Amino acid sequence: MPDHIHLFAMPVEDPMPFQRWVSTWKSISARRIVAEAGVAAPIWQRDYFDRFIRTTESYSAKWDYVRNNPVRAGLVAKPEDWPYQGVLYDLS
Repeated sequence: MPDHIHLFAMPVEDPMPFQRWVSTWKSISARRIVAEAGVAAPIWQRDYFDRFIRTTESYSAKWDYVRNNPVRAGLVAKPEDWPYQGVLYDLS
């Protein structure tokens, strides 16, 4: 999506606090976006919204919702046409 991002993340054995993880991710990605795309800072809003997914069904429903966001926004005809998506590690 042009104005926001969805991330699915799972804690590791010794995770850092989620708020710190989000802040670190925003900082690193913002510096890279500014350097590579020449976009003016700030890139991200200060706040964020999180959801805890506890079941496989909930995960699947959230994944489908996120995957279809660009279709609902009229940016592509099919979810697989959206170029800015991917999976680093399958969490299911």
